[in-house]
Amino acid sequence: KNWIKTAERPFDPPLTQEGLVQASRCGQRIVELCEKLGKAKPRHAYTSPLLRCVETCSNVAKSIGGIPEVKIEHGLVESLTACWYKSWGAPGADSTWGGPTHHPAGTIFKDEDMHPLVFAPATSLFHTPDMMDSCDSVSIPIDRTYSSASIFDASPHSWKNVERKGGIEKRLRLTVESLAKNHANETVLVNSHGGPCTHIFEELIGQKAPTSVGYTAISIYEYQIDQHGSFSWKNLILNDTEHLWNNWRHIRITQQPMSKV
Repeated sequence: KNWIKTAERPFDPPLTQEGLVQASRCGQRIVELCEKLGKAKPRHAYTSPLLRCVETCSNVAKSIGGIPEVKIEHGLVESLTACWYKSWGAPGADSTWGGPTHHPAGTIFKDEDMHPLVFAPATSLFHTPDMMDSCDSVSIPIDRTYSSASIFDASPHSWKNVERKGGIEKRLRLTVESLAKNHANETVLVNSHGGPCTHIFEELIGQKAPTSVGYTAISIYEYQIDQHGSFSWKNLILNDTEHLWNNWRHIRITQQPMSKV
């Protein structure tokens, strides 16, 4: 069923029950990996402002334990590109990245045919702590005191002013390194989407990502800062999804990610 046709927020699907279970297992797996690497487990959590990521991050954080609240960080949001807007705002949209497949590549859509919300400032589409109050699937509190505006302001972006690739990578690096500076010598849980998680690896490590990002995939990074304040990053774990395997269903699910820095 194409729920986008009738959804009030067609760009913001919630997790399924299976997704919530995966998030809980992801938290357990993060603790295992931190122990194996001799690293402290996360004590702080930041997430994209879209619902499925807030749900994921809160349930991962609860499973890890010791994280009192989740902070909503706009700099971790999905890539605000034309492909994203078309996935939910184009005529006949069905969540397919870049728009429904029955539209040939390069199709130009008239403004009057697009969903009206594509013209709104991107920030007006994001979840706020108040909106999370009635969401039972968000399992730990949202920090009401945190503001991400100093890192990334998404308000200029809309269908009429989409993000470009270089800009996406720049804001992701800025976001990750700002959070690292805010929590020096601590482990931080950072939750985003498939495309941004791939961009983070490629931007920080300087290589093309060798594997695709799976549902609740875990990547672990460590860094050093030189005397000039420049970061040097090392990837320790990339797109681990071991927690998605079980004894009765040997399938590896691929998409909707979780990244940890």
